[in-house]
Formats: sequence, structure tokens, C-alpha cells
Amino acid sequence: MKSMCDYINRTPQTVENLVRHIEEDSEAFVRKMLERMPSAIYLVGSGTSLNAAYLAQHAMEKVLSIPCFVYPAMTFTDTVHTVVENSCVIGISQAGRSSSTMQALDHARALGCMNVAVSSEEHALIREHADVFLPVRMPLEDIGPKTEGCYCTVVTLVLSMMEVSEKSGRGCREINHKMKQEMLACIDHLPQIVDSTWKWCEEHGEKLSLYDNIIVVGYGDCIPAALEGALKILETVRCCIRSYETEEFMHGIYHSIDRNTMVISIGNAQRHFDRAKRLLSWLKQVKGAYTIMVTGQRTDSDDDFIYPFSEYEFFPAFEYLAFFQTLAQHMAEYRGIDYEAQGDPGFHKTMGSYVYE
Repeated sequence: MKSMCDYINRTPQTVENLVRHIEEDSEAFVRKMLERMPSAIYLVGSGTSLNAAYLAQHAMEKVLSIPCFVYPAMTFTDTVHTVVENSCVIGISQAGRSSSTMQALDHARALGCMNVAVSSEEHALIREHADVFLPVRMPLEDIGPKTEGCYCTVVTLVLSMMEVSEKSGRGCREINHKMKQEMLACIDHLPQIVDSTWKWCEEHGEKLSLYDNIIVVGYGDCIPAALEGALKILETVRCCIRSYETEEFMHGIYHSIDRNTMVISIGNAQRHFDRAKRLLSWLKQVKGAYTIMVTGQRTDSDDDFIYPFSEYEFFPAFEYLAFFQTLAQHMAEYRGIDYEAQGDPGFHKTMGSYVYE
């Protein structure tokens, strides 16, 4: 049985195979895009699929030079009543059963939008709600939470948009080439990040086991990594954990912090780094919280995870996902939690959040 880290370690090979087949896999999608050439794109999904949309958003905008908007699927259906003329709505559901994403695609069609279903399931039910299907090529194996699908979804979306941009003549080949190289380089680095994170976890396991109240904060381009990181810890350790944008955290959330709280901050090399350092220092000294910064920069705390993250221009958040995936597995195993165990198998059927045959 593969562990969560095993899935991260095999991601470079999975993505390599995906890249080899992207032209054929995206052919129908590219043809449909060239027919309509949308003026804007809306990405919708839930959970990891939504986080993948956030991770892909800015790269997609850069490739096609059109705005991309990201919405939780049900929020799109319930609150979006006016869209940019000639828009495309892309619904992402890794298992292809998300009822909210299907409803979002139906709503998009009612608004006159072209709509696209993205899934790793070839015969996904979501296909019936879309004008065209874009497959995410990856092995279909069940385990508890894993981030491999998140990486593969982002790669599929971005590379498919590159196909559109090059065949439409809208894109810049130099930018596309640089973006692709950065994306694949990030993926290739994942096994080294897993190894370094696991060693760090071994040194800090006892401290990490003490906290059931955990907050992950991030800023700038790494907000999606904070969202996905918090989700993976929540799904494995199954404790109270949430994620905030750093500035939003400073506007009230900090009042709730005490010595029973662990705060993990992504410290990417952008303009808010020094403020994030000051925030963690204040939380530690004034509130007594246990704080960790995940960064490639120098810090003053022995508890921080320091690693030479690449900090590439187009995908600065990619490598941080591997840290959180590894941390989640280690915390679960250290606490004796079986992260492969499924929850109530009837939950989604009861709630109507999945659609079944």
C-alpha cells in the first residue's frame, strides 16, 4: 500500500507521462477553445479541485492574456448572474462526481457560456454536463488525502492553455517555454522536499503532536498552498485547522491565538516576508503560540523549516505543497491516526454532494 509521500515521490513520473500525451488528451478541448476563443475563463470546483484552480489561475491568465476568475462551484451557481460576454466555464472534479460542480456547469450553460469538464475519471458523470471534456491523465488509485491529483490538474490546465495560445497565435512562445520549464522543474524537486521535510518532522514530532488547534497563513502567490496545506492536515490529522491570508489574519483572527495554538506560515520571498516574520515573533512572544515558518529565507528560529525553495516566477507555491503533504502524513502516523480509513461511506450520498450512477 502506497503512503501519501509515495504519491508525491511518483508525481514526476506521472507528470512526465502526462506531458507526453497532453496534445492528444487536450485535442478536443483545444479545438473547442479555438472555435469560441473566450474573452474570460471561470474556474469552479470544490476542495482540492478548487485549490488547483487557484494554483493555475495566474499562469493561465499569462498564457492566454485574458482574465481568469475562480469560484467555489456552489458559490458560482448561487451568486454569479452576470459573466463576461463569450466566457468559458471550466468545472474541475477529480472524481467526476461533484454535484455542485455539475450544477455550476449547468448554470454556465444557462448563462450562454461554453463549458468544460475536467476530471481524472475517463467516464466521469460530469462529462454529461459539459460541451467538452478535458482528461487529467494519472493513475487512479484510492488512498486517503493526496496532492498528486492537484499537481496533475494544474499541469493539465496550463499545458492545455499553452496548446490553445500557440495554435491561436495569441501567446508568447518564450513565456510559454519558460513557464513549462519552471513547472516541470518544480515537480522534479518534490522528492528532495519530501526527504528534507520528513527529517525535519522526525526532529520536531513531539512538538507537532501537542496541538489540535492549527492555523496556516500565507500571502501573495502562496495563498493557494496555504489553503491546500491546511486541507491536507485537516483530512489526515482530523483536528481543528483553518487557513487565512496573512493580512486577513491580522484583522481580528490573532485575538483567538493562545499557547495551545500552532501557527504555520509560508514565508515565500515576496514583499510581505518581513511582516510575516514579525507576526510569528509577536504570536510566540505575546500569545505563547508555537510558530513555524516554511521558507527558503534565513530566520532566527530553530523550529522553522528552512529549504532552498526555487521560488520560480510562475509557480512559487508548487513546492510548498510537498512540505504540507509530508507534514500531514507524519503528524497522522505520529498520533496513530489511520489516514487511509474512510469516513462515513454514506455521507456524500446523504448530503447529495456526490452524484452516483
